[in-house]
Amino acid sequence: MENGVHDVKSLYVDILEAVRAIIVYTDNPAELLRRKKVRREVLFKYADQEQIPVKPDDEKLTLIQRILHYLGSRPLPVGYDVV
Repeated sequence: MENGVHDVKSLYVDILEAVRAIIVYTDNPAELLRRKKVRREVLFKYADQEQIPVKPDDEKLTLIQRILHYLGSRPLPVGYDVV
């Protein structure tokens, strides 16, 4: 069982690294993050892993703004709807 737990942790870390690379190297990180396929739970896990201060009940738009701020991107404009 120990090996299985390690494999899951390794996969999780690989996914988080992939998410970070996609966010950093995409032309428009805000557009990427607001897509429906990027779920709130994934954003929350990423923020937690990167030690970005978020609240458990933060909405997707708030998570996106905090992640973009952390990465040095401009925040979403006020009224920018999450799809």
